[in-house]
Amino acid sequence: RQPNITAKMRFLLVDWLVHACYAYKFEDETLHLTVNLIDRFLERKRVLHPQLQLVGVAALMIAAKYEEVEYEPCCSEFARLTRGEFSAKQIRVTERFMLTSLEFKLTTPSSLVFLSQFCKVAGVAPRSDAGHISGYLAELTLGEYKMLSALPSTIAAAAVCLARVLTHCEEPWTNELAHHTGYSDAAVHPC
Repeated sequence: RQPNITAKMRFLLVDWLVHACYAYKFEDETLHLTVNLIDRFLERKRVLHPQLQLVGVAALMIAAKYEEVEYEPCCSEFARLTRGEFSAKQIRVTERFMLTSLEFKLTTPSSLVFLSQFCKVAGVAPRSDAGHISGYLAELTLGEYKMLSALPSTIAAAAVCLARVLTHCEEPWTNELAHHTGYSDAAVHPC
């Protein structure tokens, strides 16, 4: 639906947003919601290539307002992120347009929501090697266009399974994980 935007352009936008979230010390949830908002908006509205970064920064502003408790940068800071490419007014207008287009439906379960639950079932502590790896793997999928077809729960299950493999867990996918996630070992492997 986006003849002017390629998978590589989307990847570069997501990569830029990862760096922006890191610079502002935003929560992982903010990044995941930002990418989700962009993808859902792009499903509904056609965007020209020069406007893609504007959509990305507006989505980041929406997500930061929604997710960040400690810090919410003002619109002019988001404009500075674009190095003068877009004004604060353009970002506000795009924010309103995005919110209206998405009918103010901001939240959908991201892979992070499922990842948290699946790690608990697997006995993976959030700050353990497997916890960090599974979070990293889930984040890597954000920029990959082909991963848009995977359900967030599938991505989370695959991230937990692969993290357990990489940390040399005896049994990467247990019956308990299969029961709680609804995914068999065979269903997780393609993702």
